[in-house]
Amino acid sequence: MKETTTHPLSQCLRRFAVAGSLCLALLGCGKSPVTKSQLSLSKEGKATACIALADSASAPEKTAAAELATYLKKVTGAEFPVVKPQELAGRPAIAVGPGAAKVLLPELDLVKMGEKGLGEDGIVLKTAGPNLILTGAEGSQRGTLYAVYEFLERAAGVRWWTHAEETVPHSPTLAVAPLDVRYKPPFLYREPFSWGIVQGEPQMGYKDSDAAVKDWAVAKFAARQRHNGHSGMLPASHGGSLLPFGWCHTSFTYLPPAKYFEAHPEWYSEVKGKRIAEPPKQGELHGRGQLCWSNEEMLGELTKVVLEHIRQNSQYGMIDVSQNDWDDHCECVKCKALDDAGGSHSASLIHGVNRVAEAVEKEFPGFLVETLAYQHTRKPPTEIRPRDNVLIRYCVIERGASQPIDSDQNRAMLDDLKAWSAVAPKLFVWDYVSNLGGPLAPHPKHHVLAKDLRTYLKHHAAGVFLEGESIGATDFIALKNYLMARLLWDPSRDESAVIDEFLNGYYGKAAPALRQVLDLYAEKASPAFLHSFNDGPNADWLDLAAMNRGTELFQQSESAVADAPEQLARVQRARLPFDGQWLRNYGRYHEQAERELIPFLGPQDPAKALADFSAAVRRASTPLDQTWMPIIQHMMEYGSGEAGWDAYFESFKQRAKTPAPLPEAFRSLPPSSVIDMDETRCLVSKPSGAKIVEDPKASNGFAMLVPKAPMPSWGVQAWSKLLGTYGGFGRYRVYVVARCELQADSGDAFVAGLYDVKAKKGLGTVCFPIGKPGVPSASHEIDENPEVLGTTRSGTPVMDGEYHLYDLGVHDLPHSQMHFWVGTTTGDLYVDRFLFVKEP
Repeated sequence: MKETTTHPLSQCLRRFAVAGSLCLALLGCGKSPVTKSQLSLSKEGKATACIALADSASAPEKTAAAELATYLKKVTGAEFPVVKPQELAGRPAIAVGPGAAKVLLPELDLVKMGEKGLGEDGIVLKTAGPNLILTGAEGSQRGTLYAVYEFLERAAGVRWWTHAEETVPHSPTLAVAPLDVRYKPPFLYREPFSWGIVQGEPQMGYKDSDAAVKDWAVAKFAARQRHNGHSGMLPASHGGSLLPFGWCHTSFTYLPPAKYFEAHPEWYSEVKGKRIAEPPKQGELHGRGQLCWSNEEMLGELTKVVLEHIRQNSQYGMIDVSQNDWDDHCECVKCKALDDAGGSHSASLIHGVNRVAEAVEKEFPGFLVETLAYQHTRKPPTEIRPRDNVLIRYCVIERGASQPIDSDQNRAMLDDLKAWSAVAPKLFVWDYVSNLGGPLAPHPKHHVLAKDLRTYLKHHAAGVFLEGESIGATDFIALKNYLMARLLWDPSRDESAVIDEFLNGYYGKAAPALRQVLDLYAEKASPAFLHSFNDGPNADWLDLAAMNRGTELFQQSESAVADAPEQLARVQRARLPFDGQWLRNYGRYHEQAERELIPFLGPQDPAKALADFSAAVRRASTPLDQTWMPIIQHMMEYGSGEAGWDAYFESFKQRAKTPAPLPEAFRSLPPSSVIDMDETRCLVSKPSGAKIVEDPKASNGFAMLVPKAPMPSWGVQAWSKLLGTYGGFGRYRVYVVARCELQADSGDAFVAGLYDVKAKKGLGTVCFPIGKPGVPSASHEIDENPEVLGTTRSGTPVMDGEYHLYDLGVHDLPHSQMHFWVGTTTGDLYVDRFLFVKEP
């Protein structure tokens, strides 16, 4: 098949290479005299050049000319007329687009394809006699637009900080030093999925028309930051978006179980001997089941559906055919044989995707079929390779975010990246720059982003998707967006210089103190493992000393801009996640201050601080956030709409309070020998029905409720990882303070146990019987890992519904991956706290 018949996207991926370095000469601006070597654009507020735009200019090229005229007027105060090249009559001109550029400089090489081609996004900035050339390749979608934005930023000093904030210098006299720049960004595809850059996730079949734009400020900002991914929803006037039809997790979209499962259960995954297929229910994130990727009949129907979609949407250039967003891989004989032979569950997936891609290539040469290497399919198979028209999007959700991808902490991620790089003809990377489970907590990534992008480039990734924060109150969100934009466009840039540029330009005199905050975050977070989807929103790596220092630095930054209201508001917005951390871990920090006899610089009135925090977060959450609300609130599991926000802030009331005094029996012990784990420190398992509730009988007014269940669930868990922070691992006697509202006359009031996650082994249970001292209780079937439970013994009887101290025994706790749990079958259990007392 001749290359001319292939889809342009496939050609770009095949021939993608860096065409030059981005190194721009600066302009002579302001009142400085214009030298003979410079090209004058304006003098004392009067234009000395005009903008040339060809009749044949495309919609993005017309947008580029309009943007140039608009911002040159903002900079100089001059009107810059847009004229046709044949109307110049010898006047100096800024040629915008290849049509005008070729008139003024016919020998200029503006080829799009080939090893030296500029591709869709490459740029040329060149002075030629009295003229300036700003263009992309002939026939490119976005190159000319990017050339104009690059010129305005690097040469005219324009800065777009966010979709609503910009800086435009005032320079009535403007001149260009000699320029000769030819550059193609090394990443074909660049997309941060982050607040203020994207408009949300487009529906299948999205068209890049102006009518589809939800927020023009966001669309323009995405274009100005040189992002070309799908979620920016860029209209054709701004170059359109590079996106796959369907985006991701499309298996059940193409073959919905509601339509096919009853007649064809064998098309869906077999798990533990049973075929399953359940898409997510209303309000749920995950469903059940996958496709059976080895089933030939299923692949035939899937191929038919995929081809129908391509026929109606051939402009996309690629279509996603990928697994659902959960595991449940197929264990049928054929799939298992493929996976066993390939050493990964990706083997059966690639087998099926290759079959679809083969049919796509016959009808649509060069059209790509994208699939995910994600979670259970993250490792590449050894016995099968993706076809040439299959694009692998490698996802690193299991990574540690605070260390680079080539660190020891992330060695498995790098190994799989290298392996995919060796076998995948086309490779994109899906990385994460936020904690999706706790988006309002500090989550630094600025210190590893540049190194990661350079590593991805080194291993032949042609595109990068960065999944980021989703609401405007998140951690230094404007800085993260700015840094992602600069580094995706040019990953060779000095990231430290980019950070300083943003801090100085956006925060003004507050920049030095805020830079120290970022350095503090990086220092404290780097040794920790920051998961992309933490099981809780706490930034535990910020200890009390770091919180105290951070408070001092934020106070310094606010004082520095006290007379600059706009910059002060920006500082206060950046501080919100830090303030939330004080409230979220208030009791823990307060207790640490008392134990270690160090200052506590957190809020003295937590109730007032919480009210202020709630109001500030709501102010920072603009209407733009409404697109994200269902996503963010599901991640936080607090419901949707305003009720979800109310529930989220209500949860802070459980944490933003001074810890209750220890029980009388422990007050004479050294403070460092007793570790108190109340509801702010324990894991409350919502799937079990457990929750934190107000309880006037509890020591601090709140308790962890574990509801009655047919089998004792692990509804509340106290993890040993906190011992490493406060008391050190070792030997402890462990107690639980609890009460049970008994609904039976006999049996066990509640059951407690210890589980070693690292060893995957239960280390014993204690059953606390109802009112019959000394009578051993019948052993229970526990619903988590019953086959590895240790011995069962009887504990103190439960005589009433009041709080009492129950002894769980002495235990060796040598590492962080152990937890005590409690559950009940005879009545609702209220847990006030666990107490760990260090043995001598």
